[in-house]
Amino acid sequence: MINIKLEGAEAFERAIRENPGYTKSQAMIMMTRIKADYQRTIIRSPWRVGALSGGVPVDTTTLRDAHRYQVKPTKLKVDVRPEIANRYGEYVHEGTSKMEARPWLDYATEKNKSNRERQVDDFLKAIVNNLAK
Repeated sequence: MINIKLEGAEAFERAIRENPGYTKSQAMIMMTRIKADYQRTIIRSPWRVGALSGGVPVDTTTLRDAHRYQVKPTKLKVDVRPEIANRYGEYVHEGTSKMEARPWLDYATEKNKSNRERQVDDFLKAIVNNLAK
């Protein structure tokens, strides 16, 4: 599971009090863009057999299609539907005694770190500029 929370809660809360509609809409734009980056990584760069990294391994597409995304202004949650995660998703991600781990969610988090930081910076600049008006 991937959980991203917005840091700097005090400044964010002040911005919400000052202009709640604008701040929440900018936060949703930011989280939606971050979600799109994660989706691209998870879906479009599948983990190949013998590879050291990649998105979700694709055999039957069941695991790839089982991802859920919950987007809120201060939180993005990416996980796999429990019935798939419990059946075999966890074994694929963490590995077993007979199979190497393929931690695609960890890979997506690391691969998108700079994009995520840029999106947060853009968001903060937007709300600070709005507060300065």
